[in-house]
Amino acid sequence: MKSNYTNILYARCTATVRLRRRCRAKERSTTSIPSRGLTGSRRSDVKKIIISIISCVLFFVLSVSAQNSTVSTYQETVIATAQMDICRSHLLPLDLNRIKIMFSPGVGEWYNSNDEKVSNVLVFGEDQAPGELAYYFKVKNYKSTCVEEENSRFNVIINIKDIGTPKGNPEQFFCYRPGELPTVSQLNAEGSYIYWYETLLGGEPLAPDHQLENGKTYYASERLIGCGESTERLEVNVQLGLTPDINITQPDIAYVDFDLEQLKIEDVNDTRGFLQYFFAKPENATDDENRLTDWELNINQSKQIYVMKVTEDGACYDVDSVFVKVEHDVQMPRGFSPNGDGVNDLFVIEGIEKFPDNELMVANRNGTIVYRAKNYRNDWDGKSRSNLTIGGGLLPEGTYFVVLKLSDKHKPIRDYIYIKH
Repeated sequence: MKSNYTNILYARCTATVRLRRRCRAKERSTTSIPSRGLTGSRRSDVKKIIISIISCVLFFVLSVSAQNSTVSTYQETVIATAQMDICRSHLLPLDLNRIKIMFSPGVGEWYNSNDEKVSNVLVFGEDQAPGELAYYFKVKNYKSTCVEEENSRFNVIINIKDIGTPKGNPEQFFCYRPGELPTVSQLNAEGSYIYWYETLLGGEPLAPDHQLENGKTYYASERLIGCGESTERLEVNVQLGLTPDINITQPDIAYVDFDLEQLKIEDVNDTRGFLQYFFAKPENATDDENRLTDWELNINQSKQIYVMKVTEDGACYDVDSVFVKVEHDVQMPRGFSPNGDGVNDLFVIEGIEKFPDNELMVANRNGTIVYRAKNYRNDWDGKSRSNLTIGGGLLPEGTYFVVLKLSDKHKPIRDYIYIKH
């Protein structure tokens, strides 16, 4: 049996042959003197012949291609995804086509998440559990009379929910600054559409920019399409804490010796709290990274110092900073490696020669002094004068604490170093 393409090919080629025969007969029967060119009628006939021949060849190629190829399938493309929440207590039959028509004008069929064909009308039972249901509409596009291709889909996610009392923390705390009170939009409660009230029953919903009051109770209600509003409301008690507003009153500081206690700090809001000091800007009040410990309160190197004031309850804080430039020009290394390779074998303190009355003391983590020298001359090779050594008298690898006294007029420099073999 001939295919559609073969039938079309046969008909077009037959018409071409017949047209050519008519043209030849017309040429024989003419008695007029031949002209130097073609008349309009003959040009039209020739044009028809050429078009028919081209059509015949083209349909021949298409016919062979159709007979020797398989139907191609395009990769599926998601046109759109619609998501809707519906109430489990009001599960009416749902027509998926009413959702689809807004996104996909194509024709096709509906499937569930298991790739099983389903009706476009969903009917839910009384025992329907809450949760997500996924469906998709597979679109069919007709590219030609012979090839049908599926190349796109439209997804629908239905979230079946039970409406109830919203969930959330019944005690919510907010830090604030004068003139910048927190608002209703900052209250937290879980639910689809949350509305806040000042009363347990009735009342009008509060606007999102409504300012909160310290010690006041607010009530959250959930609304759901098709379900109305929850009958019980979540009670939330709000507490507000005044945030410190600190300022370091002096500009960048240059000292021969500097102690953090010399910083002049004022708190505009006069909050009760305590100060913390950092080498880098802290992310929050519980951040211990880069914090200056008590024994490091004497700053001996130029650096940016960040000061944080934290309220007594640890909830609110503020940060300011100042650059401290130390001008004694003594630079203590972070460590050295006394392994005899000729590189960094000695503990060298830059600028120590300017202070001939210096005194150096080194202690281990237990506080035991392992090295001490007066008028230190950058000649310590990592050996201890105690019995806490390894082979060759070298101290074990690790961290050691250093106290360097430059003179009677300078406060001791305290730092730590690392010995690596």
